Order: sequence, then C-alpha cells, then structure tokens
Amino acid sequence: MKKRPLEVGIFFLIILIMGLFGSLYSFLFAEVAGRTALQLVPAANFKLVEKYVCPAGASLETEKTGASVICRAPDGTFGANLRPQAVSAVIQIYFGHCRRPVSCLGRGRLGHAR
Repeated sequence: MKKRPLEVGIFFLIILIMGLFGSLYSFLFAEVAGRTALQLVPAANFKLVEKYVCPAGASLETEKTGASVICRAPDGTFGANLRPQAVSAVIQIYFGHCRRPVSCLGRGRLGHAR
C-alpha cells in the first residue's frame, strides 16, 4: 500500500509532539523529585554526585542543611562553594531516571524491541 507524503508527514509530526511532551514530563518530574530529595536528605544526594562535581581524589563535604557544598582535597585545602553545580548534577541524575520509563513506551517486555 502506497502512503501519501502528507500522511507520512503527519505521522512524523505526531511522533515529534509525543517526544516533546514526554521530555517535558520527564524534566518537570525530575525537577520536583530532585528538589524534594535535596530538601529531605541533602548529604546522601550530594554524595551521589561527588565524582562528577569534585576533582579526582577530593571528597565532597556538606553542612547538615546542605547550604554549603565544598570539595576537600587530600592535602586539606578546599575550593569554593559548589552547591549550584551539585544541585544541577542531582537533578540531571533524576532526569535520567525519569526519562528512561518514558523512552521505553511502545517497547516490549524489559525494554526490548518487539
């Protein structure tokens, strides 16, 4: 059966719109989940991103409230407050976890193509 170019164009437009809505949903949910997790347990969430925020060999230290995030080098020196980078990295991790189920829609069991 031969498809007309208009039908094919509409099909791809619908797929594009579905992808945009899925990405928007994932981003909004990741933002809410990430910010909530940072408010409830800031130290544990910041430890998740230690290797992404701090240079090799440095350890990440936070205050109990999570207001200050610093990287302490093995020699005892420490850098500036890296809270914005750490918060961004935590939200990116949650975005990855939220995006995965949306990208598996339309797939078979365990995410494999049918």
